[in-house]
Amino acid sequence: MISNFWYLTPPLICVFGDFSLHLETTNKNRLLLRALIDSGTHFSVGALAWFVAIKDDASVKQMISEVFLAAILSSLVDLDHFIAAGSFDIQDAVSLTKRPFLHNSSGILGGEVFGFQE
Repeated sequence: MISNFWYLTPPLICVFGDFSLHLETTNKNRLLLRALIDSGTHFSVGALAWFVAIKDDASVKQMISEVFLAAILSSLVDLDHFIAAGSFDIQDAVSLTKRPFLHNSSGILGGEVFGFQE
Protein backbone atom coordinates (compact mmCIF):
# COMPACT_ATOMS: atom_id res chain seq x y z
CA MET A 1 0.00 0.00 0.00
CA ILE A 2 1.35 3.38 -0.97
CA SER A 3 1.34 6.00 1.76
CA ASN A 4 -0.50 9.30 1.40
CA PHE A 5 2.86 11.02 1.06
CA TRP A 6 3.29 9.70 -2.48
CA TYR A 7 -0.13 10.99 -3.52
CA LEU A 8 0.82 14.50 -2.37
CA THR A 9 4.24 14.52 -3.98
CA PRO A 10 3.30 15.30 -7.64
CA PRO A 11 1.33 18.48 -6.77
CA LEU A 12 4.15 19.60 -4.47
CA ILE A 13 6.66 19.10 -7.28
CA CYS A 14 4.47 21.21 -9.58
CA VAL A 15 4.37 24.04 -7.04
CA PHE A 16 8.14 23.80 -6.49
CA GLY A 17 8.79 23.78 -10.25
CA ASP A 18 6.60 26.84 -10.85
CA PHE A 19 8.19 28.62 -7.90
CA SER A 20 11.69 27.80 -9.17
CA LEU A 21 10.94 29.31 -12.57
CA HIS A 22 10.19 32.66 -10.93
CA LEU A 23 13.37 32.88 -8.85
CA GLU A 24 15.98 35.52 -9.63
CA THR A 25 18.49 32.85 -10.67
CA THR A 26 16.16 31.52 -13.39
CA ASN A 27 15.50 34.82 -15.12
CA LYS A 28 15.59 35.22 -18.90
CA ASN A 29 19.39 35.21 -18.95
CA ARG A 30 19.43 31.55 -17.95
CA LEU A 31 17.27 29.99 -20.62
CA LEU A 32 18.77 26.52 -20.42
CA LEU A 33 18.26 26.40 -16.64
CA ARG A 34 14.60 27.40 -17.08
CA ALA A 35 14.12 24.70 -19.71
CA LEU A 36 15.78 22.06 -17.52
CA ILE A 37 13.63 22.99 -14.50
CA ASP A 38 10.46 22.86 -16.58
CA SER A 39 11.32 19.51 -18.19
CA GLY A 40 12.58 18.14 -14.88
CA THR A 41 9.27 19.04 -13.27
CA HIS A 42 7.34 17.18 -15.98
CA PHE A 43 9.75 14.24 -15.73
CA SER A 44 9.35 13.99 -11.93
CA VAL A 45 5.58 14.39 -11.92
CA GLY A 46 5.18 11.77 -14.65
CA ALA A 47 7.41 9.30 -12.81
CA LEU A 48 5.75 9.78 -9.44
CA ALA A 49 2.21 9.78 -10.83
CA TRP A 50 2.88 6.47 -12.58
CA PHE A 51 4.60 5.09 -9.47
CA VAL A 52 1.43 5.82 -7.50
CA ALA A 53 -0.79 4.27 -10.18
CA ILE A 54 1.25 1.13 -10.86
CA LYS A 55 0.03 -2.21 -9.60
CA ASP A 56 1.49 -3.53 -6.35
CA ASP A 57 2.11 -6.94 -7.89
CA ALA A 58 4.40 -5.64 -10.65
CA SER A 59 7.98 -6.85 -10.60
CA VAL A 60 10.73 -4.39 -9.69
CA LYS A 61 12.08 -4.53 -13.24
CA GLN A 62 8.63 -3.80 -14.66
CA MET A 63 8.06 -0.96 -12.19
CA ILE A 64 11.38 0.70 -13.01
CA SER A 65 10.87 0.43 -16.76
CA GLU A 66 7.26 1.71 -16.63
CA VAL A 67 8.10 4.59 -14.28
CA PHE A 68 11.05 5.60 -16.47
CA LEU A 69 8.93 5.42 -19.64
CA ALA A 70 6.21 7.54 -18.03
CA ALA A 71 8.84 10.08 -16.98
CA ILE A 72 10.32 10.30 -20.48
CA LEU A 73 6.91 10.66 -22.10
CA SER A 74 5.95 13.32 -19.56
CA SER A 75 9.02 15.38 -20.35
CA LEU A 76 8.22 15.25 -24.07
CA VAL A 77 5.26 17.53 -23.39
CA ASP A 78 7.73 20.41 -23.54
CA LEU A 79 8.08 19.96 -27.28
CA ASP A 80 4.89 22.01 -27.55
CA HIS A 81 6.91 25.11 -26.60
CA PHE A 82 8.85 24.79 -29.85
CA ILE A 83 5.72 23.97 -31.86
CA ALA A 84 3.85 26.99 -30.46
CA ALA A 85 6.88 29.22 -31.04
CA GLY A 86 7.27 27.95 -34.61
CA SER A 87 10.99 27.79 -33.98
CA PHE A 88 13.69 25.58 -32.49
CA ASP A 89 15.30 28.61 -30.84
CA ILE A 90 15.18 28.25 -27.04
CA GLN A 91 14.66 32.01 -26.61
CA ASP A 92 11.47 31.80 -28.67
CA ALA A 93 10.33 28.63 -26.89
CA VAL A 94 10.59 30.08 -23.38
CA SER A 95 9.27 33.53 -24.33
CA LEU A 96 5.71 32.53 -25.20
CA THR A 97 2.97 34.84 -23.95
CA LYS A 98 0.68 31.96 -22.97
CA ARG A 99 0.95 28.29 -22.10
CA PRO A 100 1.41 25.93 -25.05
CA PHE A 101 -1.42 23.56 -25.99
CA LEU A 102 -0.03 20.41 -24.30
CA HIS A 103 0.31 22.32 -21.02
CA ASN A 104 -3.46 22.73 -20.78
CA SER A 105 -4.50 20.33 -18.04
CA SER A 106 -8.20 21.20 -18.51
CA GLY A 107 -8.32 18.97 -21.57
CA ILE A 108 -6.89 16.06 -19.61
CA LEU A 109 -9.28 16.65 -16.73
CA GLY A 110 -12.22 16.88 -19.12
CA GLY A 111 -11.17 13.62 -20.75
CA GLU A 112 -10.97 11.97 -17.34
CA VAL A 113 -14.43 13.17 -16.32
CA PHE A 114 -16.08 12.11 -19.58
CA GLY A 115 -14.06 8.91 -19.76
CA PHE A 116 -15.48 7.64 -16.45
CA GLN A 117 -19.12 8.10 -17.51
CA GLU A 118 -20.89 5.00 -18.74
